[in-house]
Amino acid sequence: MTYYMSKRKHKLFYTSALQFIAYTAVEEIDESEKLQMLTEMAMACLFSKEIYNFSELLEQPMLLTLKDSKNAWIYHLLEIFNQGNIVEFEKFINQPQAQNAQITENKKTLEQKIRLMAFLELAFNLPKNDRVVPFDVLGRKCGIPV
Repeated sequence: MTYYMSKRKHKLFYTSALQFIAYTAVEEIDESEKLQMLTEMAMACLFSKEIYNFSELLEQPMLLTLKDSKNAWIYHLLEIFNQGNIVEFEKFINQPQAQNAQITENKKTLEQKIRLMAFLELAFNLPKNDRVVPFDVLGRKCGIPV
């Protein structure tokens, strides 16, 4: 897990870290180590071009440690992506906590992922017998020009 984190192999780190927290008692992990690991997991989930299942991480009880920390902003960002909420993403990206090197470096990936998540939210919330979506609705929901 640590090796993959140091090599920025986001997906491999993320899957290893998920296994680690699944088989390790919460009490066995130091609080600062737990906070760092959860922050890195959240960033790996967001920055990976292969991970789109945000709810898998959000469902982890240990993740509440992140929600109640100085890094609560990244928990909030995970929720935004899980909901595919373009409006909230655009508000977030202009806030001071979004002005860090990793967010800036991965901004294009984040923008692509939020648009895909918005599309998925739209598709899954349509009635089963009415899944034809006009381009203007799709563009508006995904934050892209028609």
